[in-house]
Amino acid sequence: MNKTIILGLNNRFLPSAHKWSYYLMGLMFMLSGTFRFMENNIDLVGSIFGATMMIAGVSAIFYGYAAFSESSKYAPRVKVDENVIELKNSFTKRVNRIKWIEVKKIEFDSYQLIFQLGEGELTFNYVSNPDVSIEIKNLLREVAQERNIEVVGG
Repeated sequence: MNKTIILGLNNRFLPSAHKWSYYLMGLMFMLSGTFRFMENNIDLVGSIFGATMMIAGVSAIFYGYAAFSESSKYAPRVKVDENVIELKNSFTKRVNRIKWIEVKKIEFDSYQLIFQLGEGELTFNYVSNPDVSIEIKNLLREVAQERNIEVVGG
């Protein structure tokens, strides 16, 4: 099993909706900047504004991919496979990797996962919407039960 759940934002929309809204916004900015350059009476301020719009469009498209795509290494996510759990709660933070063989117990709290490990504990706080949080907890519970790992809360 190899499953990735993108955390998204703390609202009722799914991460895929956020991704596509950033793509659309970026495209609109790029088109606006391009039309600004195509005007006949363009001046210095118009050129600067058009270039700024195009840069903002490219930035929005990049952010939509980087923050909300399963294939992005920057996206906040919970990724579970046969051997490792990967936890990333922010665009700029590092990924925490936990080997399943080290996990003794998992505790679920409101937007918080607490992993009891052989050498201490790791607490993972995240921001997401309720549906994504339930999906994360169900995935971890399912895999933990297969491995006879105690799960508390949820």
